[in-house]
Amino acid sequence: MSAGTLVVNIVFLVCVAAFLLFIGWLFWVFFTGRSRRGREQAAVLGAFPAPPENPGEVIVGPTSGLYVGTTPTQNWVDRVQVDDIGDRAQAAAVGYTHGVAIQRRGASTIWIPRDALIGVRTTNRAAGKVMHAGGLLAFDWSLPSGADLTSALRADDKDDYSRWLVAFHGPTETTTRMQRS
Repeated sequence: MSAGTLVVNIVFLVCVAAFLLFIGWLFWVFFTGRSRRGREQAAVLGAFPAPPENPGEVIVGPTSGLYVGTTPTQNWVDRVQVDDIGDRAQAAAVGYTHGVAIQRRGASTIWIPRDALIGVRTTNRAAGKVMHAGGLLAFDWSLPSGADLTSALRADDKDDYSRWLVAFHGPTETTTRMQRS
């Protein structure tokens, strides 16, 4: 092996090591930024309700699909990152007499108490995801802190949406106006 080949090999290995360090740094920045954002949101939003022991009788569902995410109602792009609330996952939504449970695989269940539920509607956008008109089932609700949120589910069977709208009295004038904007 000549001295020139050895130098080229050393330079190549140094470049590969620098590239791998850069990729590692990017991952570190991503994950620390996400956890920092989650801590900041937790301070503003407060605690999320825990699922009760007795949620009541099932009135609609389960509707299986993909949990898209939860956002502040007024900002459909700003995903909530508190704990694992921001994690997309396969899920099943079940409407009970005392509220709505979004049971996610590999993540915690999101419980929306009936008295916190503002409305159920269809929408075409939530958590930075855009679909065809009415492609998502959206649950508008309030936390005890007063923050209004929207949690969205893309159902495997879109025919289930009408059952949810009937069970929870359909969209109100406010949610219909928000859907158009």
